[in-house]
Amino acid sequence: MEEQRKSALLTKAQRRWIHGEVDYRGTAKGKLERRIRDRLYNSMLDLSLIARKYPIEELDKAFENIPKGTREPPEESHAGEAMADFFALKYLVHRDLEQEGNEPDGWRMAMDIEGGLELALTERLDVDAQVSVNIEITRRGDLETLAKTTDDYSLLTIDQLSKLLKKDYITSDEHAEAWRRKSERGDI
Repeated sequence: MEEQRKSALLTKAQRRWIHGEVDYRGTAKGKLERRIRDRLYNSMLDLSLIARKYPIEELDKAFENIPKGTREPPEESHAGEAMADFFALKYLVHRDLEQEGNEPDGWRMAMDIEGGLELALTERLDVDAQVSVNIEITRRGDLETLAKTTDDYSLLTIDQLSKLLKKDYITSDEHAEAWRRKSERGDI
């Protein structure tokens, strides 16, 4: 069943290419990729404008009903899931800044989420709010470096410990010792 959804961030042809329904090569593929990048950048600016200036009542109306011709979930994410995807994209947009600085991975995303939620709550809903977000990111491709450069495994997150053990970067004894120390400190 061909999707009847109207063009938005992507054209119908661009969506079909991303879904793997059509194949472009050479110059056509290069132009398509450039146009998608341009649309993505400009769409993020539009989303920012809408979030800041568009009446909240109109935003509510936009999410009341699924527009005609749009697939039902799970093929197309619900608005809440789409926001999770949006935050993941936001991290990807800022990851070069994180990799250049001395701040821990996730700091820029945490600042953006805090600022966005505070702005939404204070200006849009007219309430006082202070939001604090803590994000810990472990790059999946860098587990070996994490294992080699960490002196105290008990300072890592439970998720990090599990991944290191699963990939055989630490032994089960090292994993158990880290858990014991985390437990003694009350981190579990």
